[in-house]
Amino acid sequence: MLTQKQSVKPEAGQGRRQFLTRLVLFTCAVLLPLFLTISRVEAASYINIDGASNVNFGTWVNSGSYSSSQNLCIASANTTSWIPWRGSQVRDYRIKINSLDSASGLYLYKDGNSAAGGNQRIAVTFRHRDLIGSGGTEELFANQFDQFENSGQFFYCVFFGGDNARLEVELPASQLNAAVSGSYSGRFQLIADNGRATDTQSFEVNVQVEGGSDVRISGLDDIDLGRYGGASTGDISATESFCVYSSNSAYRLSVSSLNQNGSGDFYLASSQTDDIIPMDLRFADSASAVAGTPVGNQSLSGMGDSSAEDCGGRDNASLNFRIMEEDLRASSSGAYSNTVILLVEPE
Repeated sequence: MLTQKQSVKPEAGQGRRQFLTRLVLFTCAVLLPLFLTISRVEAASYINIDGASNVNFGTWVNSGSYSSSQNLCIASANTTSWIPWRGSQVRDYRIKINSLDSASGLYLYKDGNSAAGGNQRIAVTFRHRDLIGSGGTEELFANQFDQFENSGQFFYCVFFGGDNARLEVELPASQLNAAVSGSYSGRFQLIADNGRATDTQSFEVNVQVEGGSDVRISGLDDIDLGRYGGASTGDISATESFCVYSSNSAYRLSVSSLNQNGSGDFYLASSQTDDIIPMDLRFADSASAVAGTPVGNQSLSGMGDSSAEDCGGRDNASLNFRIMEEDLRASSSGAYSNTVILLVEPE
C-alpha cells in the first residue's frame, strides 16, 4: 500500500505574524509597571517670633525721654522649610501687643503694682517697623492689630536679609517727669498672626525713676480744741496751717480718718463710751481755711511750693476743724479725739 506523505506549509507570512504577536505581548508586559500615582502632602502654615527680649532702661534722672529698639525675626510661611526653593512661600503677618498686668492700657507700674494709677504708673509707647517690606512703622495700641500687613520671612530668617521686624519702645519725658520716684516695671506680650497661625512672645520693661515728680508735707502739729463747759457758748474751731512742696507745683490731697463714715463725714470719738461728736473739716490752698472747701471722700487739688521743700518757712495750705454748738451740748461729758491722715501726691 502506497502511503502518501503529506506536509502542510504555513501560509506566507504566518510565522512572522506569530512572532510579532509574541513580541507585542512581551513589550506590553514591560510597560505596565510604569503607570504610577504620585501624591504630595503640604505642610501646615507656620509663624514664629524670635528675638523679643526684656528692656531695662536703668536709672532715669531728669534726662528727657528714654527709647530702645530691637530687631526681630518673625518667620511666617506656608511651610516650616527654611529652604525657599522647596515650595515654601512667605506669608504676610499682622502684629499687636497686650499688657499682662492690666487690660486698661500699656503701662509700667510702681513696684509692679498694677492697681496703681496717676503718677505711680508710666505710659509706654510701642512701635513696630517692617524692615523688608512696605508696611513701614506703626504705633501699637493695646489689644489692636496694626493697620498694615507686614512681610514675613522664611524659617529662622536665614535668607533675604535676615531679621524682618523691629520693635521700638519709648518712655516719654512727660510721663517720666510726672512719675514719683521709684522702681517701675511692666509685663507685655507680642502677638503675630498670618491668618492661619499665631505665635506669642512675652517680655518685660523696667526703669528706675529718680528725681521725678516729688512731694513733701511738713509743719503739722497736734490740735487741742480745749475744754467746753456748761458756761461755754458757740462753736469751737481751730486751723492748722502747713507746708506742701511739689516738684511740679500741682498736687492732690486726700484726707481720711480713723473715725469717718462711708459718706466721708468726720467725728470725734469718746475714749470712755461709744459717743461721737460730728466734726466739720475744710481745706484751703492757703494758710487760712475758714472759708475753705469741705473735706470728704474726694481728693482736693492745690498748688505747692516747687522751689523749697520747707516752703521757705511759709505755710501754703491749711485745714480748719469746727464743732457746732448744738452737737457739743448734745454730747456726754468726757474726752474726745480723732486721728486725721493726710496723703499728698503730685498732680
